[in-house]
Amino acid sequence: MKININKRCAFCIMLLIFLTSCIFDDRRFLFKKEYSQLFSAYTKNDTIYFSSKKGDLDTFTVSEINTLKVCSIITQNKKCVTVKIKHLPFNKWILGVEMEQNGTSKKLDQELITVEKTMGSNTDDKYFIGINYRNFIGEINNVSNVISDNRFSKFEIKQYFQVVNQAANWEQYRLDSTTIIKLFWTEKYGLTGYELRNGETYEIKPNYLLKTTTQP
Repeated sequence: MKININKRCAFCIMLLIFLTSCIFDDRRFLFKKEYSQLFSAYTKNDTIYFSSKKGDLDTFTVSEINTLKVCSIITQNKKCVTVKIKHLPFNKWILGVEMEQNGTSKKLDQELITVEKTMGSNTDDKYFIGINYRNFIGEINNVSNVISDNRFSKFEIKQYFQVVNQAANWEQYRLDSTTIIKLFWTEKYGLTGYELRNGETYEIKPNYLLKTTTQP
């Protein structure tokens, strides 16, 4: 009887190892260049400034850059990179609130950009690119849909993505003149500018961008 139990335990352990083992080579988890470039401008502890034509400043700092990799036979295999930010001087826009075991609450920083690669059969991989900033929620659905014009020529940028706010007409935002209706994303700076419902525009201030040597 003891031998049978040991055999069953060994079988269960082997089955568990098999089910949780990764079926993909590490190279399959690498992002294509056009996707990794979407977040490559950011480093943990960067502080980034935007200014309107009126001189109003908008600031955030990069609080975290997280990478999640999931690979096993029984789960959906994927890799996800997320850039999290804190708004300054007050962290007004957050992802949500998490309850700690001691009963206290913890604010979760907003996820500026999330790039997720889901592995399919063979090379049929799918990407998701989500962008959140203040009250903006949007996606880059196709990395080929770039705009080429001189909008950011002063930054020596020839191409950019224009992303529409999917939440702009939600009840809580549709009458707010300061709601972001669209933003502009570039390889060079990531979030490069955005436009409010009232027509006011903000652009990045590269001369104010404070880089540190801290790596994620």
